[in-house]
Amino acid sequence: MNRICLARLLVAALLSGASFAQHAAVVVRDAQLTAADTRETTTTETLLYGATGDIGVSASPLLQQQGSVLNFAGSGPQIRVSQLRLSLISQTAQVLQRVVVKLKFWETYRANAAPDLPVFLNSPPMSEIVVDLRGPFVLQAGTAYMVDASLPKSLLLSGFQMKGVAVQVLGSNGFEEPAPHAELLPGFYTGSVPMAGSILASFGNDGTPSYNFRGDQQVAGKTLALRLYGATQKHTQCATWTAGYRDHLIEEFDAPVTLHWLRTLNGGTTSQQFDAGGDLTLIGAGTGIPYISAPNPASPSVPIPATGEFSVRWLARYVRIGTAGDGMVLSKGLSTGGPEPGPRAMTIWQDNGGFRVTAVTNASQPDPSPVFTAAATSDVTHDIEYCWLSSTVQVWVDGVLAASMTRDANLPRPDSLWIGNPATGFSNWNDLQVFRVHVRRQNPPDTLFYDTFQ
Repeated sequence: MNRICLARLLVAALLSGASFAQHAAVVVRDAQLTAADTRETTTTETLLYGATGDIGVSASPLLQQQGSVLNFAGSGPQIRVSQLRLSLISQTAQVLQRVVVKLKFWETYRANAAPDLPVFLNSPPMSEIVVDLRGPFVLQAGTAYMVDASLPKSLLLSGFQMKGVAVQVLGSNGFEEPAPHAELLPGFYTGSVPMAGSILASFGNDGTPSYNFRGDQQVAGKTLALRLYGATQKHTQCATWTAGYRDHLIEEFDAPVTLHWLRTLNGGTTSQQFDAGGDLTLIGAGTGIPYISAPNPASPSVPIPATGEFSVRWLARYVRIGTAGDGMVLSKGLSTGGPEPGPRAMTIWQDNGGFRVTAVTNASQPDPSPVFTAAATSDVTHDIEYCWLSSTVQVWVDGVLAASMTRDANLPRPDSLWIGNPATGFSNWNDLQVFRVHVRRQNPPDTLFYDTFQ
């Protein structure tokens, strides 16, 4: 194939929204479509981007796909999006049985893109969100409506400036599949007043290229009527690593559990929801709950760096309150047939005594008092990070430093991760849903190459 043909194929792939790494969309099925009003979204999260003003649509031509380039409020360096509100305009009086709103987020905006090239590049995993609304919806002509949706798993964006978002609206007034709908369109704010963040540019087209725009498709004075909620956060909350840090294990559970993990069902079951952003749910049954562990003897991978400072960050929640305990553990070694793996360094656990987080700092005290406790829950998502530093241990719970303790030099260095409980003979388990496990390590000084566990 000559260079000209190859170049044409690459441009066509970019304009079509094609990617060399495809991921399933995140599907939201419990969102709401209501008439627009001044009510604020019910949330405990921070408004990362949003404006206020009258809502309208582009007069001519009617733009079925619209998008914007956003700067988020906050300091970053990472954005976590958990909720959204999008305004739509019904052009005519109509009854729709189904409304589907599609959004796609992008990491990179090219401000000087040529007229025939895409302005957005580099979409992160699980960055396509599909809000599937089931009616019937009786819509009035010239009326604005709001779509409020909470994501089943928060979306992570690296950085907080110049991020792209594209929006499409589909509809169906019968039993046919939803299709682009010229009478129901994304709304723009007119005369907008920023509430949080800012907008750099807006774009519109007829849906081609999908989820993207050419350099000549910018529209002036149009602020996408979208609000995004969540938080800015650090990749790691550990004490400053002056040499920086690197990803060692990034597990989002957005693909089938790989050979990196060994799965023992213990009579229970596991499930994964790829269209919900990726997760792994452990469900107890009878006298056991699944036991998921790494490293897997069938794989040479090492989940915890063998030297240096590192952190392990978990995002998970319990979905059932029971009496038998299970959780997420960082340990030295794994179970080899007995009920208990090797010495624990950190434990996240829930049983009939409630929810607790424990960190071991002294080899002679393997069962210390928890650094964090709470009542048992079945619907609270926790973000927990453990930091193994040069001479101390830190534990962060939901963005708050729960403990910073001196570590005994004789404490065994952990090398394994496990989820669930290897023990059997109990019942009434605390079923557990895990969304992500991230392991990062401090950059070795003057190191040019470093192998990661991916």
